[in-house]
Amino acid sequence: MKKSKIVLSFDKMLIASIVGFAQCAIFMFPYVTFGFYKPLQDSLQCTNEQLGFLMSLMGIMAVLCFLPGGWVADRVNPKKLIISGLVITGICVFVCTIFVNYTVYCAMWIIMSIAGALLYWSAGMKIVRVNTDPDEQGKAYGYFYCVNNLCTAGANAVGSALLVAFSASVLLGFKYYIIFLGALNFVAAIIVWKWVPLHQISKVKTDADENDDGKICLKDLKYVLTRKETWLFAFVMFCLYGMTNIVTYFTPYFSDVMNLSVASAAIIFTVTGPLGAFCGPIMGTIADWFGSTLKAIVWVTLLTLVLLLVMVFVDTLTLTEAIAIDAAVSAISVGIYSIGFAAIEEIGMERRVAGTCIGVASVIGYCPDVFMFAMYGKWLDIYENAGYKYIFIFGVTTAAVAVVCASWLFLIAKKKKLSVLKQTNVLHKDVPA
Repeated sequence: MKKSKIVLSFDKMLIASIVGFAQCAIFMFPYVTFGFYKPLQDSLQCTNEQLGFLMSLMGIMAVLCFLPGGWVADRVNPKKLIISGLVITGICVFVCTIFVNYTVYCAMWIIMSIAGALLYWSAGMKIVRVNTDPDEQGKAYGYFYCVNNLCTAGANAVGSALLVAFSASVLLGFKYYIIFLGALNFVAAIIVWKWVPLHQISKVKTDADENDDGKICLKDLKYVLTRKETWLFAFVMFCLYGMTNIVTYFTPYFSDVMNLSVASAAIIFTVTGPLGAFCGPIMGTIADWFGSTLKAIVWVTLLTLVLLLVMVFVDTLTLTEAIAIDAAVSAISVGIYSIGFAAIEEIGMERRVAGTCIGVASVIGYCPDVFMFAMYGKWLDIYENAGYKYIFIFGVTTAAVAVVCASWLFLIAKKKKLSVLKQTNVLHKDVPA
């Protein structure tokens, strides 16, 4: 096993934390329905179908923007991209407080999707990556997602507090919460501008870009798309992200199957939900200790698969046992997903095209947001409580695909390392004493 430091240096941890905070700020309002569905619906006076379309709009636009976002992140200063995305999102949020209209919100959702997926996403992932050494990738992404999740939990707590404080006029409290989320973007932009160093695009040359003259072309995209590692990695991220969506359905499961009140089920979610935030750095440390993010993904995902199998085949689970499984799946799935992008270093993807690779992986990896929630909802509408079985079965299948793809990637990466080591030994032998 490879020895690894338990923590990153302060500077590296600070940058990962700032980018994590920036991600919280830029995506909180576009995904506000996750915690504040009813207040938003009442504010817009729209139907569930209309609100569902709003979220689908976010998912579709985000997926369309991830790939060009990776290409842009490889050519434009990532720091400038993040600041631009935060400022644009902040302006959109404030527009939404002034014009509370469904059509306006649809337009703002499209713009915020572009700001988050095209300007922020790949740029943020790239900054976290280039600020750490190859053997620190797991911990860096772990800290990044830990701060992101903790800031998200804090922002949700502020929203809940405002709704309680303005209980006589919930919509007024929700309006103040939207203002808070808008201000959060500008605060994040200032922090990124002040404390994140200016990053230059990597100039590392490979056989695929040796003759690149710096002009806008599709050479890098073609190079990334022709690598089978790219597609395997994208499928891994698709599966890992899909497993985090499974966690969402434990809360209604407790209400519908375990016959808990909505309030009690919500309390369970409040306790188990943030576990993934703390598990991110732990998963990162485990991956660095293994000396392989992919190996950590394989073993941890296998554990998730077993836990979901229990949910599928054991009909006599007690409430305590179900809560324990919920807590474990929440912590493990979110924790292992949080370090997934660290595997880019391990699969041998050159740093110069890291943003493009992240963009390709994100296009596929975030497709669950486009269709998965609608699919699960349809199953529950048709099969009622039995629909949860199908959701967990789909989770088992997803985990199995992740294990296969990650194992395949690990073998490819191991073969490459052995080849490089063999070539190095040959060169050393050829050097005269």
